[in-house]
This record gives sequence, structure tokens and C-alpha cells, in this order.
Amino acid sequence: MILKVLSLLILWIGLSFSQLLIFQTPYNDAFFAVAKTQNGFCIAGRTYREGVYHALLGVEDNFFILKTESYSYTVEAFKDTCLFGAVVVNGNRLDILLLWNTGKWRGMRISTGSRSMLWYMKRVRGGYVLVGGVRDKDWDILVIKLSEELNLVWSLRLDSGAEEYAYGVTELGDKLYVVGRSDKRGNWDAFLLVVDSSIGKLVSASLIGTPKKDYLRFVDSVRGEVIAVGRTEFKAGEGGFPTERDSDVMLLIFSRDGKLKNYRVWGGEGYDYGRVIIPAKDSVWILGESSSNSIGQTDGLLMELSNELFLKDTFLIGGEEIESIRHGINIPSKGMAFVGYTYSYSMDNDALLGLGLPPNARRTNFKKLYPLIETFNYNLREVKNTLFIAKEEDLSVEPLRFKRLVR
Repeated sequence: MILKVLSLLILWIGLSFSQLLIFQTPYNDAFFAVAKTQNGFCIAGRTYREGVYHALLGVEDNFFILKTESYSYTVEAFKDTCLFGAVVVNGNRLDILLLWNTGKWRGMRISTGSRSMLWYMKRVRGGYVLVGGVRDKDWDILVIKLSEELNLVWSLRLDSGAEEYAYGVTELGDKLYVVGRSDKRGNWDAFLLVVDSSIGKLVSASLIGTPKKDYLRFVDSVRGEVIAVGRTEFKAGEGGFPTERDSDVMLLIFSRDGKLKNYRVWGGEGYDYGRVIIPAKDSVWILGESSSNSIGQTDGLLMELSNELFLKDTFLIGGEEIESIRHGINIPSKGMAFVGYTYSYSMDNDALLGLGLPPNARRTNFKKLYPLIETFNYNLREVKNTLFIAKEEDLSVEPLRFKRLVR
């Protein structure tokens, strides 16, 4: 019997918005994105079985997997419908696949004829924007806008002659703000692009960073400002494994024309990474992972900021292995919901869902740090990009059964 997990969660939300829930199968599972419909949650992720990854799709009180080799890192919601963004393996290609269920599973495949990656999808006025990458010799930035009916409005492929990926996008006024990372200067820098939302024209582009590695993972518009979060390695770390490096949470504040106005950096002695921004009524949350003062290799990280974006409090959640929070949303009058994964409660990887600040959250101290973050020229050229779109996809989907633990 498929567990009515999300129906129970809806009940729990009405009673107590403070839980950490672990979802287990005999396989390796992770949640990467969450959205809220009128009736429940949409959750995107992946499961790994017998050497193959499969996209994991959570719709209200049921979970499914896509049988073909695939991943799902993003999901959006419109009223009572979940719209999943996935990447499917197609020989030597990677294609983007959008999936939704209105009585039966339907799909729309978007191909560039090359390797295409979808990292994030956001609902905007009049439709959806997808961001990721496309690769021939190296990875280029890919931005696609679709109408509400999922018809192509425009697509934009941008190249600097180096490797670059787009990880996040938000809308403010008639502009889109796209963030990611580029190795144009020989080491990873963060970037911000400003794009005209109606016609898909690049308005401005800038690299932002230190002499070390700098990434931006997520961007949002908060009270009329554009803010983005990621990490910086402005201090030299040891080794190549992430938890052996010195990484700190980096928050950048931009004007509407894409100029860097201010920035904040916080961290401890280890690996700290901000992955998502969640605006709330009286605060702003940054969520991610941290090895600073963690019990295991990394713990889930929850940072509460004031409305002025100054640090108020920092919390860690986790056991004796690896935890990571990958995405989250604010639910008005309730608080936040977040998703990720954990290695601490079984022999393999388990998915997690948090509601509010979990009871087992532990306070920790982060310092405010003062690296020199600079802005550099970022010359991008538009590359001809032809999309092949198939609106009816033959999908093979099967149910997935979870065991649930409360921590």
C-alpha cells in the first residue's frame, strides 16, 4: 500500500509545523525541490537503483518514478497541478522533459540536439522560465521562456568561450535575473545576467568574485531588491573533497540594473554553502549545508536573517553522516518547508522533508567575514540555438513506496 504521506503532512501542518521527516526505500533517494499546490506538495528528486538514476515525482499523497534514466531537480505548481522539470538520457544526448499529471501523465520534450541540462524552473508572469546549460565542446548558458500553455516564447544560449552553467532565475518588473558560475577567468566566478523578459535580449552581464572559487546557486527578489546566495572559497582550503575545503556562505545584493550594491559573507571553520533563499514575514532564511561544528561530514544549515539581511541566528540539523538541504518554500501563516537528503539513518541515501524549524535543530555560531568581492567584465556572445519540441511524450511511470521516519 502506498503511504498517504503528504495527506498526513497536510494534517500535521494544521496541528504542528515543526517536523523533520525521513523517507526511505531500499534504494538511494533524494529530494531536490518542493512547491505548494492548493491541495498539498509537489516534490522533485531522484532515486538510484541498479546503477541507474530515475526522476522522482511526488504529487500530493503519491510518489512515482520515471522508468527511463533521468533526473529531476526542479518543480513548479499552478493551482492543483505539479509541473516537473527533468533531464532524460537519450543516447549521447541529454534532453529536457517537462511532466505533469491531469488524470494521466503527460510530457513535453525539449531537445537542443546536444547535451542539455535543466537546473531550475520558475513560474513568472505569463509563463515559465527554465535555466541550465547546453554543451557541445563546453557548457554554455541556456535560458528558455515558455508561455502558460508551454509554447516556446524565446530561447537564449550564451557563451563566453569558457565553461558556464545557470542555476537560478527570478523576475522583477520586466527583467529576469539569472545566476550561476563561469570559469572565464580561469577559476570559478559567480555571474549575474539581466535579461529582457518579453523578448529574451541580454541587457547586462557581470562576473562577481574573489581570486578563489565563487558560485551563485539561487536568486530571488525580496522587497524590491535582487538577492542571490551561494558560496565563496576566498580562503585557501585543504584537499579536494568539499568538506575539506574552506567555503563560506555568500549573499549578494543587486540593484535592478544588475549592479552589485552590497554583500554579506558568513561562515565557520569548515565547508558552508547557501543553496536557497526563503523570504518570510519577519525574516529571510538561507538554507544549505555546513561542516562547521557539524556532527557528521555535513549538517543541514538554516540561517535566519533580519529583513535588513543581517544574521540573527544559525541552526544545524543532522546525524553522524551527510545532510544537505537543497530547496525550500515559505507557506504563508505556517512557515517554511524544505527538502534534501541524509545518509545518517540507513546504509544508503534517504530523502528528507522539513516543516518549520525542526525540534532537533542545534544553534551554532557563524562569523561575519570580510573578503574582497569584485565585479569583472563578462563578455558573452549569443549562439544560435534551435530547440526541437515534442509536446506529446510516451511516459513510463511507476509508483514508489516509502517508509517514513520522524526525527
